Amino acid sequence: MKRCIECKQVKSENEFSLNGVRCAQHRLRSRCSLCEQTKRDKVDIFIQKARDTRRRHAERLDIATAVLEAKYGWTLERLVHDAKHHWENGCVDCGIAFQKMPGMGLSELTLDITNPREPPYYGINTRWICNGCNRRKGRKSPDRYGAELQARHRRKPRLTEPDPQLLLAPDPHDWISTFQSTADDESGDLFGKD
Repeated sequence: MKRCIECKQVKSENEFSLNGVRCAQHRLRSRCSLCEQTKRDKVDIFIQKARDTRRRHAERLDIATAVLEAKYGWTLERLVHDAKHHWENGCVDCGIAFQKMPGMGLSELTLDITNPREPPYYGINTRWICNGCNRRKGRKSPDRYGAELQARHRRKPRLTEPDPQLLLAPDPHDWISTFQSTADDESGDLFGKD
């Protein structure tokens, strides 16, 4: 039997996780498994995601985290707000909702530096996209990736209905064919002569 330091209840030892320490005296954690889970549930996962994202980008760019925040606008509040927004609304490139992606949950949400040759100003040269789109983009220039993205959108139907505001500049021929097929379905003739 062991007492949990959090809930103060005496519980059996099988309700405590192993500590990972080889010392036999401290082989069990001081909090019971239920209290540990409750503590993990209270942590906002988006705050942790934002902190980790900012730290990893600072390391890759060889910039101090404080400089990335002060000079380039990578504040924790902005990162958390935008990460939540994009998580709820889906990837801006492929239009797929993050919750429907076959992956590891929040790890599918990544922050892309749009043009790696330019300074990483947050909100100007960055955007939240899915892991798959970020891998496809790689270090391509925005022009090259934009052209590939447009070609992919014309060629492949989306898995979910996209938000019209998230679409990039559509192919004008798609609008014409949509208009003509709608008009043909409704009147049988584009000009109403039947």
